Amino acid sequence: MELEIQTQQIDLDPDWRDLIERLAGRLQTRYPEMLRLHVTVRHGPHHRRGLEEVSLVANVSGVTLRADKQEEQVRTALHSAFDALASELEHHHRERRRARA
Repeated sequence: MELEIQTQQIDLDPDWRDLIERLAGRLQTRYPEMLRLHVTVRHGPHHRRGLEEVSLVANVSGVTLRADKQEEQVRTALHSAFDALASELEHHHRERRRARA
């Protein structure tokens, strides 16, 4: 799987990179059909109450899946986004199995 990490208006903390790689590795193990994962971490635009935003875009055998989450902390947003993407992947996986049956 190809993993691409991008940040906007925020520096990538090495701990966040490790967390992203670990969470992506778990998804790759469970869903080997995932070909590419693009992760974007950005700081929200509001200067006082800006939320941290995480967007995940996964390419999976002919389809693109997306998960976007906003939280007060990057780590929480990462976990939320990866959980949402895992749900999308599971749904896609079930639909593919159902179509083959």
